[in-house]
Amino acid sequence: MLRDLASAAINRRDYAISPLESAGKAVVKATEDAEKVVTGQPMPEHVGKEVAQAAGYAVGLPMGQLSQTGSFLWDVYNGDVDPQSIKDRYTGIQNGRISP
Repeated sequence: MLRDLASAAINRRDYAISPLESAGKAVVKATEDAEKVVTGQPMPEHVGKEVAQAAGYAVGLPMGQLSQTGSFLWDVYNGDVDPQSIKDRYTGIQNGRISP
C-alpha cells in the first residue's frame, strides 16, 4: 500500500485502493462527460481518454497505457505540449506527460 501511495504522489495521480474503485471512477467520469456532450455543453478536455478507460474496464481490456500515450499525443497535436528532445517524446509516450 505504501508503494502505491508513493507512486501516486510521485506521479501526481489519484490514488485508488483497488482496481474496482478505479473502474467506478472511470464509468462515472465517462457518464458525466457524455451528459455534457449530449446537452450541448463544451466537450471536456480528455473525453476520449475517459470513455476508453471506462470501455476497457467494461470489457476487461487494459487501457491505461493506451490512454496515457493517446493523451500525450493529443496534447502534442493541440500544441499544449512541445517536446524538445527524443527523451521528452519517449517520456511523454511512456508516462502521458513530460516531467519538469
